[in-house]
Amino acid sequence: MAKKEMRQPIESGCPDGFQYMHPVMLRNFGQWQ
Repeated sequence: MAKKEMRQPIESGCPDGFQYMHPVMLRNFGQWQ
């Protein structure tokens, strides 16, 4: 679910969101794992 939800905004074609989520995704991924 988390992967699909995060992929939705990225696939939408949001450059700003992608750059903003890049560092956040890495931090969230580490906490989730």
